[in-house]
Amino acid sequence: MKKAFEDKKAEAGEGSISSTEQQELEQLNKTMMRRKRMRKSKLAEVPEGESAYQGLERC
Repeated sequence: MKKAFEDKKAEAGEGSISSTEQQELEQLNKTMMRRKRMRKSKLAEVPEGESAYQGLERC
């Protein structure tokens, strides 16, 4: 994700990302990973007779 962001900035002719932008990207990555773990744990709790997709919809 960071690489894609840096590539877009390079295409726009800008330099490397600032420390503030780096921190925002790191926080976003942590948030996304946390949500992914939550979805996986919720998926493990899907009641019998309910599809995995329905279990993810509840998240």
